[in-house]
Amino acid sequence: MSGYGLRGSAAALVLLVLCLCLYAVTSAQDDIVYHGRNVDINIVDADVVDVLLMLAEASDLNIVVDERVHDTLTLRLVDVPIDQAIEIILELTDLEAVTLNGAVVIRPIGGAYEDSPSEE
Repeated sequence: MSGYGLRGSAAALVLLVLCLCLYAVTSAQDDIVYHGRNVDINIVDADVVDVLLMLAEASDLNIVVDERVHDTLTLRLVDVPIDQAIEIILELTDLEAVTLNGAVVIRPIGGAYEDSPSEE
């Protein structure tokens, strides 16, 4: 009977450790600080290239969108920093942003050209 109590304690300890790990992961995500000015976006079936260029214009970012980016999206964001809005759009459309010669290049994830120089 005492062995059963020990197993229960071990299970409780494992559960506690898992909860702490999940809390640490979600807390780390909450610690992200965005710096862009806040915007409201309400779009339906908009071309992702047009949305990214609109955000680039609003934020004075140099953004180049890869010709392989062809997608539409529908979203409503209220009082969201521009850099967070861009991050959300990239996540939704499986795109990534890399810096190349002072510009932000938006491209499909892992979409480097085979003959392109490496990015920094």
